[in-house]
Amino acid sequence: MARGAAKSSFLPTQHEIERKLVEDMCHSYRVEYYLYKLLCFPQFSAFAGFPDDQRPHDIAGLNNKLEWDVLYGLALERRAVKHELTQAEKEALKSLVWASVNFHRGQNHHLIFNGRRDRVPLARRDYEDFVGGVDMLVALNEGRWYVGTRDFEASMQLVLDEGNPHKIAAVQSVIKPMAQLPQPLAQYSIRGVPDVACLRPGDVEFPWETYEGMYAALKGCVQKLSDRGYEINLPALRGAYLLGSGRSAGSSLQEAQV
Repeated sequence: MARGAAKSSFLPTQHEIERKLVEDMCHSYRVEYYLYKLLCFPQFSAFAGFPDDQRPHDIAGLNNKLEWDVLYGLALERRAVKHELTQAEKEALKSLVWASVNFHRGQNHHLIFNGRRDRVPLARRDYEDFVGGVDMLVALNEGRWYVGTRDFEASMQLVLDEGNPHKIAAVQSVIKPMAQLPQPLAQYSIRGVPDVACLRPGDVEFPWETYEGMYAALKGCVQKLSDRGYEINLPALRGAYLLGSGRSAGSSLQEAQV
């Protein structure tokens, strides 16, 4: 049964869908910024032009976050922890959330760390370690509602505490170069891709073609959401939702890496 066939009380609201779209587009922008800027470091230069049908990050390729089976559950994350729900309702919602999480973890930059490394072709593994390491540090640094905000040093300690040797090596390889780079200028001003019509190539901190790909993916998602009864006004999304809601930084790395 398709996830969209779940009973209507568990369907994401318009607000939940819009908020998740903005969060995911902001995250994609930040990861793409670092992946591009890090190419100027000699140890990463070989990854320039590396073929990857799962970029722009998180929003392209099979199991990306704009697919309904992934977006559906992830948009319900906050609802699944509401105090007014019964325990049965919470468990039902959490099962939907984790089903979507596991769909998304079929992407290469998650397979490489989550016990399925053998499913990533050998020739791609160094590259996917690179992408996965950047993704992990960005996720921990951006103040997600369920994991809080950590600086790079605290993020490295979390990775060390978990003890996954592949994650440790990947994060150690990118953490110092990332710390040398400025934060992406657009991280607070554009709130992700939805205001693309206001931007020009000189405003974007990585190749414009990547940004166009991000917006095309978002527009395609919005068109499909319209068929499900969600009417998303892209310009109205700008600035409408902020990342983070004050939850303390006590969650696990496993939760953060989605």
